[in-house]
Amino acid sequence: MIFKTLSFVVLLCISCVKDDTLVYTPTDLRRLLSVPKYTRPLEYRIDRSWIERDVVFENVSFNGRIGHRVNALVSYSLLAKVRPAPALILMSGSNQKKEDFYNNLNLLRDWADKGFFVISIDRPNVYGPNIPESEDILRSWGWPVYDLVRTIDFIISRAEADSENIGMLGISLGSMEALWLGALDDRLDAVIAISGHLVWPDVFHSGSWRRIFSGFPFCRQLVNRGATNEYAMKSFYDKYSGIEVLDASNVISMWKPIPLFIMAGGNDLFNSESSAKSLYSATRDAFGPKAHYVDFKIYDGAGHNVVRKMEEDALKWFEGIFF
Repeated sequence: MIFKTLSFVVLLCISCVKDDTLVYTPTDLRRLLSVPKYTRPLEYRIDRSWIERDVVFENVSFNGRIGHRVNALVSYSLLAKVRPAPALILMSGSNQKKEDFYNNLNLLRDWADKGFFVISIDRPNVYGPNIPESEDILRSWGWPVYDLVRTIDFIISRAEADSENIGMLGISLGSMEALWLGALDDRLDAVIAISGHLVWPDVFHSGSWRRIFSGFPFCRQLVNRGATNEYAMKSFYDKYSGIEVLDASNVISMWKPIPLFIMAGGNDLFNSESSAKSLYSATRDAFGPKAHYVDFKIYDGAGHNVVRKMEEDALKWFEGIFF
């Protein structure tokens, strides 16, 4: 009887430990972000095509969610027509456009010239039928993730792209979307995540939540009340049930180990260095014997910007992975 009682106590304690260290799954992530499983025929079309210095550019569109088409900008070298090129998806931050990779960063030109098939997509229109409410953060975040799944479908449909080698570079919110996509779609082979590593304890303890969520009335209400960082974190957890699933350090445990480069800017007021470091540590733990797959670098003084050195390092890293 004593032995049975002790055994029960031991099992109870083990259960308590497991409950304290919950393990989330891609199914949890898909449910929380409301990412559908259905796929429609792509029905892609090329709306415009032009050539600049042996690089082909295309404005394309293809089916995303029901009633929605994804608009994208594609680039690749003429050589890709005879030798398919590794594909790279570029995803910008929340207030940026796909054309920024053509007009400002020039990655669509430069990286296609280096031998990649490159694609950048528009963020979903915030107006229209079935669009999530502004306060529905979770569904709003899930909307572009599904578009990125469809982007991989599009890449696979293109003869110019090597569908066995697909990478993604995400910036700011695009960085978190790359992490979520990596958990939901194992066709992704390598990721660079720049300045968007939402590890909730670091986000709230650093106070960066005030800037990250500044566009949401709920956040402004908390700020106006003078809420402490600890109270704000509890309030977000109460209002957005399950939001802990989206924590980057939880999401990375859902990945199969693939190459990941975590980049962060020093003195970034939106993405704290502590968040980036926490993600790096969590990734090494999750990858175990393949911890060498993850690279990490903080760029002094970069803030929440993509500096030239980041671009150079990103290109070199992708070349090392795919060539």
